[in-house]
Amino acid sequence: MRSTFLKSRAFTLVETLIYIGIFGVFFITAVEFSLTVQQNNLRASYYKLIGNNIIYLSNHLDDSFKNSIIVNPTLSIFSNPSGKIRLENGLNYYEYSLLNDQINFNKNGSNFLLIYDDVKVTSFYVEQVLNNNSIIVGTRITINFESIKDSNVKSNMINMYYLR
Repeated sequence: MRSTFLKSRAFTLVETLIYIGIFGVFFITAVEFSLTVQQNNLRASYYKLIGNNIIYLSNHLDDSFKNSIIVNPTLSIFSNPSGKIRLENGLNYYEYSLLNDQINFNKNGSNFLLIYDDVKVTSFYVEQVLNNNSIIVGTRITINFESIKDSNVKSNMINMYYLR
């Protein structure tokens, strides 16, 4: 009779603990990587929202300047973080100001907020651009934005606008 002795190969307790430890390191690394990617994607979406606000607001201001002939210096507030600008064309007026962390647009007495809800404006700074005769021919506008959901996400817009 021939006896067959089958050797059973089994893992020892030390080997099992080593495999579990290696697997744990890979698992934790994968989880940390996915959380970092998710956090960066979320932060990028906040920057994109601010960028969309900058584009929209810049185009809005540009249109108002194209349709205006004067900047009213007595009803505008210059060189102030809570500035205000009033543009006029004889029939209409367009006024931009900072109101409750939003840009308020007033056209002939009708008010509109121009910024998305998840973004706030921390400053609206308006500076005069004067010609040689000390007449306002345009403005330099600096607006600082901040995400409401992540206060580390900030951006600003600095543009020059001229009357046509």
